Amino acid sequence: MVDAREITSKQKQIAVSEFFEKNKHFLGFDSLQRSLITAVKESVDNSLDACEEARILPNISVQIDRLKGDEIRLVTQDNGPGIPRDAVEHVFGKFLLGSRFHAIRQTRGQQGIGITGVVMYSQLTTGVKTKVTSKIASDSSAVFVDIGLDTRKNRAIKSREKRDVWFDDITGEVVEHGLRIEARMKGKYQRGKQSVFQYLRMTSIVNPHATISLVVRDRDGEVYEQGSWKRTTDKLPRVVEEIKPHPHGIQLGTLQRMLRESEERKMTSFLRHNFSGVSMRAAKEILSLAEINENRSPKRISTNDANGMLNGFQNVKLLPPPTDCLSPID
Repeated sequence: MVDAREITSKQKQIAVSEFFEKNKHFLGFDSLQRSLITAVKESVDNSLDACEEARILPNISVQIDRLKGDEIRLVTQDNGPGIPRDAVEHVFGKFLLGSRFHAIRQTRGQQGIGITGVVMYSQLTTGVKTKVTSKIASDSSAVFVDIGLDTRKNRAIKSREKRDVWFDDITGEVVEHGLRIEARMKGKYQRGKQSVFQYLRMTSIVNPHATISLVVRDRDGEVYEQGSWKRTTDKLPRVVEEIKPHPHGIQLGTLQRMLRESEERKMTSFLRHNFSGVSMRAAKEILSLAEINENRSPKRISTNDANGMLNGFQNVKLLPPPTDCLSPID
């Protein structure tokens, strides 16, 4: 019989990046065709979000070059605000690093997984690092750096970093601000309904303020497919506001965590300051139904009390949540 201590001694903590390395299909990299579409989507989504947050009308170009075998080179470029030099390695080389995960508002990327997944997949399938060029308006030069991923430590591996003036490959003009990503990976470009072309076409429809272009070149350098979708409006989507959670969407575990972490001294203050749609009248009714004293400290609420609050959430008339966290197509 094997000793229990011997069994448990073999257990090791797995880094999140190491987990995704062995389960890349969770990120959308499960077939050559879908892997390419996923990589394009993550890059374009990042560009759209960055431009909209900086209130810049997006110009996004996607270039796909077929190489030997199943290898392709994906190059995406935008005119967004760029990424500061010190932040490049964190944005591209660390899973679950993001600024929007805890924010309740409609955005494309929230988990901090996408673009790092592209870096990982590129490294995993070709062994080649991702080339990143970034320029922010306040810097006189752009940063050029190759980014890899240390999956055991969930951190970036940088190499060949330098600063220089960035000239656009097509226009030859100096780029004032923006981001360029070049990744070499295994993928398959196919025409049809589920293709990069169709994805970008549909993306342009739901983002009429963006100009998007696509060029696909075959192994001989000839253009295999191309598309250009110019913006049809100069009006950017309205700024999306972050809101507080609404009581109707809260579960017991989340409520208990909020109670433990609260700095409020009274339960009425806790309900009004941590939730949307809760007036003073509603807060008092919820606490009355749960038989909780209004002056009680949130940190002293038991599991039974929290369950009583959840019941109150469902039986007290609350204001609807605000809608300025949504970003509809105008």
